[in-house]
Amino acid sequence: MLRLRFVRLLPLALAVACSAVSPAHARLGRDIVPTFQSVRLRVNADSTDYRGSVRIVLDVVKPTAKIELHADGETLDRTALTQQGKTVAVTTARGTAGLLTLTAARPLAAGEAVLEIDFR
Repeated sequence: MLRLRFVRLLPLALAVACSAVSPAHARLGRDIVPTFQSVRLRVNADSTDYRGSVRIVLDVVKPTAKIELHADGETLDRTALTQQGKTVAVTTARGTAGLLTLTAARPLAAGEAVLEIDFR
């Protein structure tokens, strides 16, 4: 019997946004809004572990270098951020309440950006 564990995956896939709010509240802001998401999962019926990737199209409403998302329990193997066809380097830092902050090497301009994450 194949059972998928989506409890930890869904927050990563569905709750990406940028925020300047207190992590204690675990609420995400609206400076960056996801407009489309594509998720791929690789599961093993003999294990509770899984791997996957998510591609998220972002609408950068207000220029910012910070992206926060809920990613409690996931290990990120790769993060890639692009805007206007150019790669933007990012660093990651774990916060409280399951928040993960991605910091871009340069502020993102208003408009579309794409975030890709491989996770397990």
